[in-house]
Amino acid sequence: MQKLPLNSVRIRYVVQLSFLLIGIDMASPNIFHGRRVLVLEDDYWIMAELVRDLRESGADVVGPFGEIIQALDALGSVQNLDAAILDVNIQGNRAFAVADILMDRNIPFVFATGYDASEIPAAYANIPVFQKPVTTSDIAQALLMRVSH
Repeated sequence: MQKLPLNSVRIRYVVQLSFLLIGIDMASPNIFHGRRVLVLEDDYWIMAELVRDLRESGADVVGPFGEIIQALDALGSVQNLDAAILDVNIQGNRAFAVADILMDRNIPFVFATGYDASEIPAAYANIPVFQKPVTTSDIAQALLMRVSH
């Protein structure tokens, strides 16, 4: 673990945003209208719910991808990506290579994971981390906040 000077503080947060943006309704057909959202998730049921909800709210879903290499390939060819949802553990591998590219391109993203937030490297301290199970509505709220800034 990295040692920090005594006068510094590192904050790690797990996002539970249900209370922050009351009134965002995933059933609204326009909340993601025109937004391209990459989905990297290897659990079929979670992925299916995310994709369904994103599409119903107007998103153009890029993917979904169940393998890191697929997401990396898409990042090499997809233009105008607006946001991404990343599972941290994809078939036993960490998705941080995808996260690094998104950060380099200033593309907002969130992590949705079964891992404890402390398992995520400090380089991603400003990225919202959702503990599974999580609702698509919670993720949508965080993405909308990040995309609109």
